[in-house]
Amino acid sequence: MIHIQNELKAMADTYSIISQLSLPEQNRVIEWLKNKVNEQRNEETNSENGHQDESEPVMFQDNNDNLSSFISIAAIRQYKNLKELLADINIKSSSDKTLLAAAFLKTKRGMTEFKARDISNALKEIGESVPNITLSVQQLMKKDLLKFIEGAKQGKRIEKKLEFTEFGEEIVQRAMENKELMLRRLR
Repeated sequence: MIHIQNELKAMADTYSIISQLSLPEQNRVIEWLKNKVNEQRNEETNSENGHQDESEPVMFQDNNDNLSSFISIAAIRQYKNLKELLADINIKSSSDKTLLAAAFLKTKRGMTEFKARDISNALKEIGESVPNITLSVQQLMKKDLLKFIEGAKQGKRIEKKLEFTEFGEEIVQRAMENKELMLRRLR
């Protein structure tokens, strides 16, 4: 129990410090920390066995997926609300706005699954709108940024739940780094 509490405290403290840095600074700090932990682990393994066991996974082996997801989450969480996020990122289309609103819902509100209506409502809360949210969502699905959740229940109104694809999360990550999102360039 104490071990879990220490781990959670370390996560909270680290996030608190890192969230105040710019995205490139966050990347450097996380990369350094990852390397430091792996270096320490390798030294411990080498001193115990005389060599490192290749079959044993390294703690942070999955570099890009977890790291980029963490950085994207930290970058979005620095915004107090969706309006602030949309104002900071250069948006060119309704699809751009829709994707960022979905990323905000996922990150700030913890909604890993959401409906087009949820995105529309989040935009309306801040006085923004998308002329046709269904069309925007369909465009994001065609570009493989969002997808329907398989096996999700449907009611009389077909409102399937959506989630991000890996490519969609990568595009949001790039938008947070570059402060620009131009989905028209994709496919």
